[in-house]
Amino acid sequence: MIDRCLFTPNGDDPPCAVPLTDLCTVPTPEMAYLLADLVIGGRAGSQLDLLEIGTGSGYEAAILAEQCRSLVSIEVNMLPETAAKLSENVALIHANGYEFDTQGEFDGVLVTFGSRSISPVWAKQVKDGGRLVVPLVNGEVSQIRVYERRGDVLHLLEIVGYAEFTEGVLA
Repeated sequence: MIDRCLFTPNGDDPPCAVPLTDLCTVPTPEMAYLLADLVIGGRAGSQLDLLEIGTGSGYEAAILAEQCRSLVSIEVNMLPETAAKLSENVALIHANGYEFDTQGEFDGVLVTFGSRSISPVWAKQVKDGGRLVVPLVNGEVSQIRVYERRGDVLHLLEIVGYAEFTEGVLA
């Protein structure tokens, strides 16, 4: 289990998301592990190659990295101390994850921020049989949607939950 205190500014562990910047928080352990479970989907995580869109604090990346073979994580506003907190099986890319194409395919793609739509680049990077997990924003509601790619089509598997969306930059 990853120590969340390594990712919070004061080394504490309150029972809520901890803001780092106006657009970046350290999620609660419950949310971070839920998202990891959704993208792994009961498969053998140690055999999976994953893509995370939105490194943020690095906490989610650390959780994913301990459960998968390799993780590529993309962040537009990379925090300088993030790389030092992550294991060797994590590759960080400084880019706009909504548009950046790694030219690879992954067993799972996890988007860690609310988006109004699914970027075609995300869908393209999901292997056949792989999962895309993305919080989609509709008005003031954000629904965490889980898709599975079958051929050229993303099939909605489930909507896990929803929450009011905190104002900020939307993709």
